[in-house]
Amino acid sequence: MQRPEPLFLALGNETRWRILQSLGRATAPEPVNQMADNLGIRPSVLSSHLVQLYALGLIDCTVSGPRKFYSINTSAIIKLMNSLRQLLGESENES
Repeated sequence: MQRPEPLFLALGNETRWRILQSLGRATAPEPVNQMADNLGIRPSVLSSHLVQLYALGLIDCTVSGPRKFYSINTSAIIKLMNSLRQLLGESENES
């Protein structure tokens, strides 16, 4: 697993946290403009945050023509949660 500091820095940003929450609730991958409207931020600002989240592997991106669609990377989030559980000395099956 990669060093945890970049992940925690990313998660410590309110906008990136809101993006992850939004994608976590989404039922399908979302385009940038729709997410920007839903979150009330400019697409260019959103794009810079998406680049960071994607680089950390927390979200996935699918390209369809000129549009990019983003979704949460569930397996990466589960791995992060399991790492935090290990840090606390809990097994991966405990809640």
